[in-house]
Amino acid sequence: ESVYSTMSSHLEDVENPVSNNRDPFSAYWLETFVATKYGTTNHAVKETNLFFALQNFLKFFTDAPILILKREPQGIFSSFIDQNLFNRWNYQERYEQLKQISLSKDWELFRFIFDDINKKSESPLVMLTRLLFLNSLLIAYMLGERQYKELAYESSVKDRSEVLQFLSKQIFPGKTFSDKQNNNTETQKASQGTFSTQRTKNKLESYLDIDDQKNISLELDRLLDLANQKFKPMIIERVKSFLNYNK
Repeated sequence: ESVYSTMSSHLEDVENPVSNNRDPFSAYWLETFVATKYGTTNHAVKETNLFFALQNFLKFFTDAPILILKREPQGIFSSFIDQNLFNRWNYQERYEQLKQISLSKDWELFRFIFDDINKKSESPLVMLTRLLFLNSLLIAYMLGERQYKELAYESSVKDRSEVLQFLSKQIFPGKTFSDKQNNNTETQKASQGTFSTQRTKNKLESYLDIDDQKNISLELDRLLDLANQKFKPMIIERVKSFLNYNK
């Protein structure tokens, strides 16, 4: 119910008080979140897949430095396939929810992402491609004139120390980050059966076959062609950068 929730699509004034008629655990989370924001110590807030709630979230942190953590799409899809995440994380429901939000007048600019006369093409892989594109497009659009930096997940795998130096110089000046990694066998084994992402990776690999790669590429091409007709070139270039799109 909160306008800061990742489930919310309401364009509300963040200065307005949030209704008290909400779940006590939700209330606790929100109050702790606000209290932390006004704490005296600098800290990082990581949010994933905010989608239509992103605008409210950015308004809440008007002066905070922004770091876009991005990942090669093939790596994302590969993880979803390898660990059956589309079903485990119930992305079918998330897809339908976001599709319904796009039908509202406030968000009709993004409705084209879900328009598909051939319902048979809405495979889990295609749906995931659309969600990834939607997330990238919303970020590119909502950032507006705000400054931001980008950091690729693959960079951390290839050279972790270089990424830590980047963070200490560009994002958190003066803060030192430990290069400690956890490759404990038991930790890795435990993380495979949960939602944990604690496993340290030292190589890049993909579990996608040629047909999967082709379908992803075709859908991204289609979406970018349509987006080109609706958004400014600067926004499209941002999306391409977030998606590592080189065509």
